[in-house]
Parts: sequence; C-alpha cells; structure tokens
Amino acid sequence: MTDTVDLSVYANSLFCKECGSLLSFSNAENDKIVCTGCSKASDATPLSNVKFTTNIVIREQSRYNQSLRKEKQIDSEFAVVNEECPKCKHHEMRYFTMQLRSADEGQTVFYECSKCLHKHSVNN
Repeated sequence: MTDTVDLSVYANSLFCKECGSLLSFSNAENDKIVCTGCSKASDATPLSNVKFTTNIVIREQSRYNQSLRKEKQIDSEFAVVNEECPKCKHHEMRYFTMQLRSADEGQTVFYECSKCLHKHSVNN
C-alpha cells in the first residue's frame, strides 16, 4: 500500500516563486531545480523525499481543443479596430455592435482588448 501525502504542505515548493510556473523535478540536480519558464534556480530539498505520481487524462486535451476552437470562433465573430485599451494601452481591440436602445438611437459598441481581454462598451 502506498502512503499518500497532503501536497498542500508542499504547495509553495511546487511552483516557481519568480514566474509561478509548475516546476519539473525530473531535471533536478544538486538539490537545485531550474524553472523552464524563467530559468530561476530553486531549492529542491523540501521535496527530495516526496515521490510524485502523475496521471494523464486524455479528455483534458479534448477540453483544451474545445477551448481553442471556441477562441478561434470568437475571434472570427469579432471585428478588429485600431483602438487603445483603457487598461493596458494595447492598440488592438475586438468589437461588435448591438442595438440595445430604441431604433432612433445609436448602437452600443462592445470592445474587448485582444491582449488583456478587458471589456468596455460605448453608446453611439
């Protein structure tokens, strides 16, 4: 029978303190692990006696693919305009319009930043 360990005790050691990436302990050398995201070296000693077992679930890949398809579909439904995002100042926003008020008033334009995904609307 295999002993199980509550990983919440080790949670701070599982992720890079610099960039937050999940650390891969398969390439740990000399009690140091190098983050594949930002190349920061971290101490691997707190987890040296812990055995990790992973299970790969194929349906997760399917969900990932569905998410990508939805994102591509959203991209194709939006028009793109050279407009500055009020949050991150990026110069490309996706937008669509809807007639939410009476017919004699203008449309509402909904914007979404293509970089930070900030959303806002403007009544025309």
